[in-house]
Amino acid sequence: MAPIVTAALLALALAGCAPAETGTAEPPAPTTAPDDGGSTGSGGGGGADNGAGDGVTDGPVDPVQETRRSGPSVEFGGPPFGAQGDPEEVSAGVWCVTVGFFWGGEAPPENVTFTVAGIVADPAGAVTAEPAVCGSVGAEETCIGFVMAPDTPFTTCSLLLTATEAYPGSAEVGFAGTLECTEPAFCDAAIERDADRGPPIRLGG
Repeated sequence: MAPIVTAALLALALAGCAPAETGTAEPPAPTTAPDDGGSTGSGGGGGADNGAGDGVTDGPVDPVQETRRSGPSVEFGGPPFGAQGDPEEVSAGVWCVTVGFFWGGEAPPENVTFTVAGIVADPAGAVTAEPAVCGSVGAEETCIGFVMAPDTPFTTCSLLLTATEAYPGSAEVGFAGTLECTEPAFCDAAIERDADRGPPIRLGG
C-alpha cells in the first residue's frame, strides 16, 4: 500500500504544479497580443508617416512626372518666336538678331514658364549664340536666359549669332529651352495648344 500511496501523492503533487506552470505561461499570451497590436500599429504608424511625408514635401523632381520638358521652343511648349526683323551684321560673321517672343494661341498656358537656354541651328553647329541686348529695333531683353511666364504675353529680345567654321554660307536658327510646369497636365496643354509659329531666323543666302 505504501508504494501506491506514495505514487498517488506524487501524482497529486505533479498535478498541483501543472497549473502553476500554465499560470507562468499565461503572461506571455497577453504580451503576444499587444505585440500583434503593436506591429499593426507600427504599420499604421508607417502609413501615417508616409502620408505626413507626402503632405510636407514631394521630394526631388521625379522625371516620370514630366514637369520639365527641354528642347526646341516650338516643339516643347515654349513661345513660338516670330515677328523678327532682318539680322543685322555687326561684323564679319556676327549678327545681332532681334525677335518678338510671344506664347501664341488663344491664351498663354497656365502654371508654366519657359526659359530660353540657347538655339537650334540648321545645319547643326553652323552658328553659336551669346546673350546680348543689341540692334536698332529696340530690344529690352536678351533672349538667352530669358524666362517667359504666362503673365508675359509678349517681349522683344535680342542676341548675337556668330558663324562657326561649319557655317556653309546660310543657316536657319530657332530657340531651345526648358518648359517647367507645376503639373504634367500643364506641360501637355502648353505643348498641344494651337499656336501660330513664327518663321526661323534666316542668316545669309
